[in-house]
Amino acid sequence: MSSGDFLKMSRSSLWENVQSKVNKATVFLDDVVAECLHWNGGATLLFNSGAVDVKQFSSFECAESSVKKAVFLVSGALMGTSELILRDIIQASSFQYVIVICTLLPGMQTLLRYGGVDNERMAFEQLEDLMLQWMGNMNYTVELMYLPLVTAPVTSRLFFLPEHVRLFPLLPTDLYALQQLAVSQPKRSNQTNDLEMSQLPQELQLRLKGLVCSLNATLEQLSLTEDIYSLGPTSRMVAVDLANFTWAKTRRKTAEQKASLLLIDRTLDMSSAIGHHADSLLDRILRVLPALPSHNVDISVDMSPLCNTVQDPDHEVIMPGCLGHPSDTTASALLNTIASCKHKEGVMEVHRQLTEAGKREGVAAPPPERPGKVSPEQLHEQLMLFKQNNQAIHRNSGLLQIAMATFEALKCTALSKQDSLLGVEKGLIQCLGEDDTAGTLSQLTQTLSREGTKLYTLEDIFCLLVYVYSMAGDDLAANAHNERRLMTALTSVIAETNQDNLPEFIKPLVDTMTNEEEIGSVLEELFYKLRGLGTARKTLKQFSTICEGGGLTSQASMKPLLKQVIHDIVNPSKPELVDIEYKSTGLRDLLKTGFGFFMNVSKPRPSDHPVLIVFVIGGVTVTEARQIQEVVSATKSNMQVLVGSTSIVTPPDLLHMTLAQNHLNPV
Repeated sequence: MSSGDFLKMSRSSLWENVQSKVNKATVFLDDVVAECLHWNGGATLLFNSGAVDVKQFSSFECAESSVKKAVFLVSGALMGTSELILRDIIQASSFQYVIVICTLLPGMQTLLRYGGVDNERMAFEQLEDLMLQWMGNMNYTVELMYLPLVTAPVTSRLFFLPEHVRLFPLLPTDLYALQQLAVSQPKRSNQTNDLEMSQLPQELQLRLKGLVCSLNATLEQLSLTEDIYSLGPTSRMVAVDLANFTWAKTRRKTAEQKASLLLIDRTLDMSSAIGHHADSLLDRILRVLPALPSHNVDISVDMSPLCNTVQDPDHEVIMPGCLGHPSDTTASALLNTIASCKHKEGVMEVHRQLTEAGKREGVAAPPPERPGKVSPEQLHEQLMLFKQNNQAIHRNSGLLQIAMATFEALKCTALSKQDSLLGVEKGLIQCLGEDDTAGTLSQLTQTLSREGTKLYTLEDIFCLLVYVYSMAGDDLAANAHNERRLMTALTSVIAETNQDNLPEFIKPLVDTMTNEEEIGSVLEELFYKLRGLGTARKTLKQFSTICEGGGLTSQASMKPLLKQVIHDIVNPSKPELVDIEYKSTGLRDLLKTGFGFFMNVSKPRPSDHPVLIVFVIGGVTVTEARQIQEVVSATKSNMQVLVGSTSIVTPPDLLHMTLAQNHLNPV
């Protein structure tokens, strides 16, 4: 599988099936499928195939009375809210032919609705009859079909699953809440490593099983059969469920190629994701520019400076630009580049491509101010050469949107502040490298001084807290006095801060708080979760630390967990992978592991196959994906490594999921 095959395969045959169904139809799709479509060709894919209109899957929508055909693209189970929305749209329209394309297996639909029966399509058949009743004529036509439209490929080697962006691994501190829910259960776990799927709340079980379905669908569309490995308690539960997944058996028998799937919990290393060492241009753009409405992984770019319009500052841009242009080969290649190279190299490549496009369009290109360096002003000058040149803008639309996003990010004050925060993080690492946890907490308290809060927001401070607690392991728990001083300082700052200026994740937590005592109780809960981050690697042996202490000739430094794991996987000396668990998917695998001492069979390793999918539950960053590819390239390995996750995350995402979200019932 070549480096670009994932991008091609994930948007080819599946979406071609959709295209074959939408002619003369109004298409309704929910936000999850819409985000998948965005990264697989966009609405143009549907309009070019004859779609009359594309609308949101909402009870407030319907089709024009003249439209007799509808296609619904719906994620998850067709029950509950989804079924009600489907009914409302059909009854408000005049359809004679309805096609519903669902991303969840018919067998899983039946299992969820009826608890399991012999006829796997029973849920579909029952819903077909209901839909005909809603249409008002049993002689009309209804078609329900399954297509695994679950994957959103951002680059050729990086993808995410939009349906699961809020799913986050369990922390050791979630055990108490679990034990309270499971008082009547005969089997109760005292540590997350002992947890089984059956011990979780039903809603969380369904969410994890939904992830299993999506992982199976991803492997299905890539025609892969997998060896499954896991690192972390939540990943282990998902790995066990996927290994025993009933609907994976046929795929494993007919798949064209073997692959390894390694599932990893995000909570084992939060520092690498929430820190300010992001060194890819794409990562920095995603961190500082506003999100594209209703999307989790793309940004909104104001393209009005290139158009013959005057932007009203009181209104949002109606049609913002973005980064995702999968049907534009030039823009897709550029997105791959700014994801896979360092920040400076990415900016240089954006400028070079702009210059080349300017030459093709016959517009003059200003000479560089200094060779090897591109300023925001240079990018702006280059972009303005295309102003009001409609044909040139149309021909280079994707490139210009990425270039405008680069310019907007480079001039953003939040980007320059990242360097300052990176300096703070380096100071914290040095304290931890010297085993000075008291000094680490004192440094954070000093950062909260009135002088410090003028430079750093509360969101920045909480990012530093997550960073250092995850980095330090459980050592900070021994410094109760310094931790109390830090909490007192935080309480005062929050109490004095206007509600509108509080971080988004904390607003609902302190919304009704009227005094410092109540705010202090909220902080007690937040610090309880922070300590949970510190103990997340406690049971690991090989990958127990992500901070390397300094010496006489070197400073302490971070050792990102994903880099450590991949390095040991692709290492030609093949060190034993003590912390990585292997899950058998059949008798042949049991022979390889359980009875290996009877035959000359080596222990399975994630590097055994030409394809390795590293999937992080809880989010991954573009920088981490770039680091993984660097490690693989450094060993000159022929293995193709794809990086996937439930989401491509930024610090605000991680703050919400770590500190504000109920991990037992994520919403």
